[in-house]
Amino acid sequence: MNRSCVALFTLMLSTHVLGAYQPPGNSEADYRQAVASLDALEPQLMRMIQQLAEGTAAQDLEPRLSQLRGEWNPALQQLQRAVAAGHAVAQYRMALYRFAYQPDAPVLDDPGQCTLLVKSLEQGFAPAALRIANQCIGYVDGPAYGPALSKALEDFSQFSGYYPQPAVTLECVKQDPKDIQLQWGDAPSYQAELYRLLGFAANRRSPLRGELWQKAVDINGCPAIARRMHRLQN
Repeated sequence: MNRSCVALFTLMLSTHVLGAYQPPGNSEADYRQAVASLDALEPQLMRMIQQLAEGTAAQDLEPRLSQLRGEWNPALQQLQRAVAAGHAVAQYRMALYRFAYQPDAPVLDDPGQCTLLVKSLEQGFAPAALRIANQCIGYVDGPAYGPALSKALEDFSQFSGYYPQPAVTLECVKQDPKDIQLQWGDAPSYQAELYRLLGFAANRRSPLRGELWQKAVDINGCPAIARRMHRLQN
């Protein structure tokens, strides 16, 4: 990754507020309405999963689960309309739900998820980069990954109105191992995550890697990178 390009993107972010993301068609209304419902329902579903893990019989939960399913499915269909229209944030959220609630074990490079994540990232939506780094190894190893990360850095401020956002794991946020729900991160958290990933994408022998990682630490402490940098320095 060209060092001067990263420096230019950083300068742009610090001195100029980019225009807001313009979703296609009427997809913004579908996205907002869908996630308002899903965000209210998701903690209730996760509590039921916790109850099952603690030994509650499935039949005891079925009446409430049926009620939640009746609210969840229409909201997910509305989110799908936004996805079909090309809404970058909706694409990310749909991929995340497919991962979190799929019945089987996760499969690397799953096309259903990776197609959505790549479309989201290549429109500049940074949170998609986190799932791609763990789920879509074929894309990470390909030529489009680095430019897509750079675009997400360049376009970061365009999506400021869409934070906070959920994630499976935020490496730059202190984690609560008892919490089985999706983690939520604000804009600085995801900006730190983006610098973390950009550092990994840079040549390991280049000083640029350390500079990018230091930016992640400067933003919010980024525990994962702070520990790695400490080990490398000792």
